[in-house]
Amino acid sequence: RGIRIIPEFDMPGHTHSIAESMPEIMTCIDVQPNWSDFAAEPPSGQLNPALDKTYTFLNKLLPELTSYFTDKYYHAGGDEVNLNCWNTTPSITEYLYQNPGSSIETLLAKFINETHQIVRKSGKLPITWQEMIVDHNLTLKTDTLVQVWTTKDVVKKVVSKGYRVITGSSDYWYLDCGHGGWLGNNTNGNSWCDPFKTWQKIYSYNPIDGLTDEEAELIIGGEVLLWSEQADPTNLEVLLWPRSSAAAEVLWSGPYDTSKKIRTPDKDALARLTDWRFRMVNRGVNAVPLQPLWCVRTGRCDIH
Repeated sequence: RGIRIIPEFDMPGHTHSIAESMPEIMTCIDVQPNWSDFAAEPPSGQLNPALDKTYTFLNKLLPELTSYFTDKYYHAGGDEVNLNCWNTTPSITEYLYQNPGSSIETLLAKFINETHQIVRKSGKLPITWQEMIVDHNLTLKTDTLVQVWTTKDVVKKVVSKGYRVITGSSDYWYLDCGHGGWLGNNTNGNSWCDPFKTWQKIYSYNPIDGLTDEEAELIIGGEVLLWSEQADPTNLEVLLWPRSSAAAEVLWSGPYDTSKKIRTPDKDALARLTDWRFRMVNRGVNAVPLQPLWCVRTGRCDIH
């Protein structure tokens, strides 16, 4: 069915689980209660880039992980690295003292380059998050895929450096937004990426907006994103379908119609997505309705 499984095992951040078996190569393990100073989400924990044994471990782990998947790409992560965690780790500050000219940023660069090198030796091409290129200004091989999750300005910055991009703006294609915050003491109760992304909002995203023809060629695809803070098997299909199909049409057919006009979430698009939604329901998928059934049957619910 044309399905490709591309795994992401994020690192060096979001790796607390490794601390369960190898705490000696980890930093900032499950800091409480001020976990937010050391990680984007609890439990905190990052790999230690200053230790040789960290890379010994990765040289065993990554070839095994990559061997489980047949796709030529492997997402090596690089998301939400917390530099404060490393800045407050004694073994890292000692490493920096013993190695003049080194810094937290050069340690990050060392980790990412070492990781990507292992991935390549394993016969895969690495994918990384935008922060490595935009925020940390790393120079990576240009066959590295860069996943951009924010604005078109960031897409422009990345492709202008010659990197190919997987796009998925949090302003349009984050499916877990608009359901309230998951922190227990968040009085306002909002998610960071409110509001809820309707099918119309998803459909209106143009992945190549503001790019030259040459730059647009570097956008190799896109991804709608659904993180699991408030998603599990009970609501997975409801959050995915049919909203993901709106992005699929944009990616498959392009942001422009046959008359070179920008695609808009009009009645024609709604009719296609509604028809597809009914087919998914008939196949046992819990895809939610896009309109009341009366509107579907009559087509008389638009405002003019």
